[in-house]
Amino acid sequence: MKNDIFKLTGFGFIVIVLVFIARPAQALPTIDFESVPGVGVPTEGLTINTQFLATHGVSFSLEGGGFPVIAKVGSPQTAFTPDDTPLPGQGIGEFFLTDDGFVVGVPEPLIISYVAPTAFSSGIILDIGGAHTSYPEIFTVEARDALDITLESITFTAGDPGTGDELATPWSFNHATADIHSIRIVAFRAGNRNVGWGFDNFNPIPAPGAILLGSIGVGLVGWLRRRRTL
Repeated sequence: MKNDIFKLTGFGFIVIVLVFIARPAQALPTIDFESVPGVGVPTEGLTINTQFLATHGVSFSLEGGGFPVIAKVGSPQTAFTPDDTPLPGQGIGEFFLTDDGFVVGVPEPLIISYVAPTAFSSGIILDIGGAHTSYPEIFTVEARDALDITLESITFTAGDPGTGDELATPWSFNHATADIHSIRIVAFRAGNRNVGWGFDNFNPIPAPGAILLGSIGVGLVGWLRRRRTL
């Protein structure tokens, strides 16, 4: 009788734990770079790498080595012309992310890595310009799996709807399962011409506690199995 009761309660407990783990991750606050954990209001040129790891479960890096930096709207120019100033009314604020702060040549791809995979991700790219030239800027945003294989990609070419100088161009991925382990943003312009750009209003939805909850769930299932053999 006691074993039967334990089996029932144990099964119910497992169901409760698994249901809790399987609940959709709660939306985390958008990363708008107006405030940086452990720093507060950032300064021009601040390196961004793991500051959002504990709060949002993401880290930032550049593919060729190094890390992106904070750009502040206005002079001096560290992201794009004119003086890192987007058009008003786009919800950009005073700060956003850029590559290494040097608008020379084609920048290294921006990599955003997740601690726990997510099904949804979104953000904006600032200043996809050059449509009036023979060398328009081309940006590709990739959602990648645990092996850095591209699951889905979105490509914007200057002149496409929603692109343009000083404009904020939104992108998003919405998958059926949490299979996105990283985001890769690639900027390109023929002839290795300069590409200035910004990144802002990043909306990651992995719950940093997802890994912990998953570990607890697996541990509890194993514990209950061992108890049943006693």
